[in-house]
Amino acid sequence: MRKILFVLTVSIALPAYSQDMCINVEIHPKTHERMSGVEWQELKDQWASEEPESPGLLNLFFAYNLYSREKKKAEELRSDKQKHCYMGCKIAREVSMETAVYAAWYKEYQDLEDCSSKTYFEWKDYQLTVDGAIAGMAMGNTGSCMNYCKGL
Repeated sequence: MRKILFVLTVSIALPAYSQDMCINVEIHPKTHERMSGVEWQELKDQWASEEPESPGLLNLFFAYNLYSREKKKAEELRSDKQKHCYMGCKIAREVSMETAVYAAWYKEYQDLEDCSSKTYFEWKDYQLTVDGAIAGMAMGNTGSCMNYCKGL
């Protein structure tokens, strides 16, 4: 009975604790200051409402494998915006445009939800990933994602 009571208490308290942690570390994308609980929840709800249609588990699996394979190359780029561009470009070219857009959205949603002081939700990061995806599709097989994104 004590175990059940403990599990029940933790399951009720943990989400509230988790939300408090997020509020204490998340930076508002417009003001660049710590968000209030209301601001954090509003941004989270608004971003969740913009979730694109899922490209399907198989495409997400391919995108994750591509990300794992290309992560070291992306780390060679000097700026965060170049890294976002590069991954969007590669995912669009090798998996699909829809998958790149979904991955861009999901990455920022995770940044908002992960309660980490090392990652922050940034609309600009989403847009850079999508812009990279658009460039990748426009280049077809003739251009280099690395060279294009290095130019940013």
